This record gives sequence, structure tokens and C-alpha cells, in this order.
Amino acid sequence: NIETDGWGLVLWAARLYLHYSCDMDWLDASTWREDKQQTTLEALQEIVEDIGSDAQDGLTGPDASIWEVHWDLRKVFAYTVACQVRGLLDFADIARARGMDAEAASAQSLGEQFRDVGLENLVYDSAQSIASHIGVAGDQAHVDGSTVEWLSWDLVGPQSEVAIGTLENYSKLLTNFGGYQRLEDDLSLTGESHAGTYDTSEWILLDLRIAEAWRRTGEPGNIA
Repeated sequence: NIETDGWGLVLWAARLYLHYSCDMDWLDASTWREDKQQTTLEALQEIVEDIGSDAQDGLTGPDASIWEVHWDLRKVFAYTVACQVRGLLDFADIARARGMDAEAASAQSLGEQFRDVGLENLVYDSAQSIASHIGVAGDQAHVDGSTVEWLSWDLVGPQSEVAIGTLENYSKLLTNFGGYQRLEDDLSLTGESHAGTYDTSEWILLDLRIAEAWRRTGEPGNIA
């Protein structure tokens, strides 16, 4: 399984490291790979190029994402799109800090394109709720806890219709213990009629991320 959400996560992590360490010299250090002589900055640029070359119809290409679905079941997941948008915007900041204005503008433009096209194609309109993947964006059963990263990474504003609609629909993910599962019961990513026990188990990360997203809306009373 190939999970291209990782491409965006590397770029995101790189910017976080630079932000907290102020270690700009790290970008000029050689990577650990002896078979590929690259600086860290060159490796990050290569990731940006990979994201661009994989794009289809204005979005990232389909992948197995964090769900580890089989490769023949790959989809354009909202989570992967969010990862790549966040990573591209973060690389744009890195490039600007190095005076690489053209590279910064290119990454910024691609990230904004993925975000805008994603919001056009990944939202269940009647509820203004971000769907798990493009294939279920028109279905009532579409709710997937990983979409919270669109809110956590500031890809939609906390007071926007999409943010509120997405959070309100997480009520479908509530477990008997008050936390959140990964998928709503009627959503399967593997061709089954419903979610399996793996997807309906409570995920502490989702509990924390969704709770924080509610706090940012100014409505902490909705925290499960």
C-alpha cells in the first residue's frame, strides 16, 4: 500500500521543526541516504515535485491513505488532501524563508488549488460536512473522523459552515463511552456493508482533535 498522505506530513513536520528550533542550517545538511546525495532542502523539494506529478483533476491522486486499504481500493481521501495542502503551504513558508520566491509561489498555488478543489468535491452539500473520500461525498453515510484535520490545520475557518457542519456530523461517531470512532457504522472503505470493529473502536487521537476543534468554535459545551 502506498500512502501519499505521508508526503504532506513530512513537509508539515519540517516546518514545525524549523519553527521551534530556528535551525535553518538543517536545510543544508545531507540526508541519511548514501545512495542519493541530497540536502534536506533538496529532499523536501523532491517531495513537492512528487505531489505535483501525482495530481489528477486538480487534486492529489488516489492512494491507500492512513486507512491502509488495498491498492485496488485506493481513493481520493479527504485526509490525504488535507495532509498535502498543509504540507505544500508549509513548504511555501520554508522556501520564502530561503529567498526561493518562485518555488514558494508554486507550492502555495498548488496547495491552495488542492484546498479549493477539495472543498468543491469532498463536501456533503446538504450537511456541509467533509466526506471521507470523493466516492461518498454525495452519500448520507460519509462521516470519517480523520476529516477533523481540515479544521485542526486551519484549512477551513472554525466558524465556517463546513467546520460547523463537519463537527455536528461527528455525532454519528460517538461511542457508548462518549468518545469517537473512526467511521460511522454504515460507512465501509473495503467493500463491506458496514464499518468493521477496527473502524468502530474509540480513537483517543480523535477524541483530542475533535474536542479541540469544538473549543476553537467557541462552543466547548459540545465536547463529548
